[in-house]
Amino acid sequence: MMLKHFPTGFSWCLALVLVAVACFPVLAETVSPDEAVSDFEAAKQSLEKADSDAMGTVVQNAWESDAEFNTRKQSVLDERKTVKQNGLSDAKAHLELYTWVVDPRLVKLQVLPFDRETKIWSISVESKDPAVPFSERIDHSIKDAPDMEKAFAELAGIMKDREKAIADKTLEAEIQYRIHANEAGTYQTIVVGTTLVDTKGGRRVVLEEKPSSRLWTFVAGKRNAPIAYETLEPEITQTAVAFLTALKDADFDAAMKYTTDDAKVLLTMLKMAVSSLTPDQRRQLDEQKGKKLNITNVVRNNKSAKVAYVLGEQPEQWLDLVKQGSTWLVEFKKSM
Repeated sequence: MMLKHFPTGFSWCLALVLVAVACFPVLAETVSPDEAVSDFEAAKQSLEKADSDAMGTVVQNAWESDAEFNTRKQSVLDERKTVKQNGLSDAKAHLELYTWVVDPRLVKLQVLPFDRETKIWSISVESKDPAVPFSERIDHSIKDAPDMEKAFAELAGIMKDREKAIADKTLEAEIQYRIHANEAGTYQTIVVGTTLVDTKGGRRVVLEEKPSSRLWTFVAGKRNAPIAYETLEPEITQTAVAFLTALKDADFDAAMKYTTDDAKVLLTMLKMAVSSLTPDQRRQLDEQKGKKLNITNVVRNNKSAKVAYVLGEQPEQWLDLVKQGSTWLVEFKKSM
């Protein structure tokens, strides 16, 4: 049995959240992100003007009854609504075909120390572009290597070369992103890939990663000032923070106050499992309590939401929430 959609980022949890990144055809960078957003805004305004112009020509004829006029007017309204929806869909699809790359000069690369506990050696990638405040770790694991000594020696050689390439400025990270238009009139920046490129003697791709979707909300004309998640969805954020803080502290009873009934059952099982931890596992659990919890993003879709969070130095993870009545609750399910 495995747990599906269980919040991760805690070493003692039993499952991982897998967030798939949709892949779209790539349109060449013929315009800047700001120009693309400006073009989309212009398309919206054009559709609005067409609506206004069309409705301005709808007047009651001398021979029409009020009922006949209202019927004809509603027919025009319905037709214009369809035209506008189709126009917006086409404009959104065009916007999302563009893929841009963060200026490599604004991306910091760093080889992190080897983690003896997890057998992972990572490279940190961090964007200094204020419009794309992205960071991730590209992990290289030798945990399952049959010959640990040989695997470590090989990986150490690779990391030494990468470290030298970073120092020589011949290793760059290309962070690819797209822009999505929301129904509410805001926009979201979505990171869709990270590529390590060796520029010495040409352009050679060293490694490609497809990270979990990272979203930053902004309004037209203010792409460099993403909107704080707290101001967008405070109720969702408060629920997520309360739940994750309780879970981080292994206070399962408190965590259950913020979950669905299905999640309560799984938390009860986890609570029982924790009671029989070994001393080493207990130590790892206690270490979680002192780590800092940061909410990095909130994405809402009607009565469901996803909250991105980072615990300590661990990679970013996502938490699912649903709205039941007027209350937001954390949701995760069991899958055989």
